[in-house]
Amino acid sequence: MFIGLIILAAGILLGWLIRRKFHKSLIPAIMVTVCLLLFVMGLRTGTNENLIKSISNIGLISVILVVFALGGSLFATKLFTKWMDGGNGAEQSRSANTVQQSDGAARQSESKPQQSDNKGSMRDSFIIVGAFIFGILLAAFHILPDSWLALDFSIYSNYVLYFLLLLVGVNIGIDDTIFSTVRHLRVRVLFTPLITYGGMLIGSVIAFAIIYLCQLGVGGATSAGAGHFSFLNAITINSGLGYYSLTGIMVSEAWGAEMGSVALLANLLREFITILCGPLIHKYFGKYAITSAGGATITDTTLPIMLKNDGNAMFPVAIYSGLVFNVAVPILLAVLLSL
Repeated sequence: MFIGLIILAAGILLGWLIRRKFHKSLIPAIMVTVCLLLFVMGLRTGTNENLIKSISNIGLISVILVVFALGGSLFATKLFTKWMDGGNGAEQSRSANTVQQSDGAARQSESKPQQSDNKGSMRDSFIIVGAFIFGILLAAFHILPDSWLALDFSIYSNYVLYFLLLLVGVNIGIDDTIFSTVRHLRVRVLFTPLITYGGMLIGSVIAFAIIYLCQLGVGGATSAGAGHFSFLNAITINSGLGYYSLTGIMVSEAWGAEMGSVALLANLLREFITILCGPLIHKYFGKYAITSAGGATITDTTLPIMLKNDGNAMFPVAIYSGLVFNVAVPILLAVLLSL
């Protein structure tokens, strides 16, 4: 995993060096690479008969993980919002409301493009997951030749994973606007990612306890049973913070296809919940909550949801938090998976 860290850092440095000459986003290339990796991951999953038999248990574990991890982040963010509003936060809130009222017409005119972008992001998510499911089906029903299914896909996926990390690093390095935005943030806002991650840890404790007790009750029937699913598994999977593609791949490489599938599904559910429940999250947990819920996806898929509910005044916070999450998630995963 430390090789991946080195490649990620090299990618960021390369992106920073070429940022003035190369301004094109690498998101399409990253999308294709992720689809390829998840397709291979699906092939590995489909050849694992024990995994296919335990898919219902994987879904249950994923739901428990994301519900309590997301809930922990949201409650922690709500307390953080009250602390912010106790000082200059109230003034910022009033200022944000003024901006929202004065720019109401502009925001209404922009609502259709934002909805369109959100649909496009959802479409990309379904394409990525579709690649994973397609791989499972090809392997599980032996549609591919047995000689192909006998290949060691982990060797090929490692090389593609390293290429993905390089692309992610370059894409971060060439984005000048993300780095410049951080300079204009208030000091207290810098704690937003820590609050999100801290709440996730508390939620992970509860989720792990529930999973452990549930699987004790069924005798630990699966390989991710009570005797094998550890607290380290829980916090590592939830540390993806919505970055489902990279988390699923890295966890799968370290702990096997079953854990990788749990990680993929849990982080994908976090993104979908944020998109579908954005207005409720904003209403009950405050103006920083959607940024917290979106996690690593707040700079892309869930950004339109945040802007629609919280207004443009919260855009710098989202960009800052998204930058921190996207840089920190690969590092956190690499460290946790090496323990």
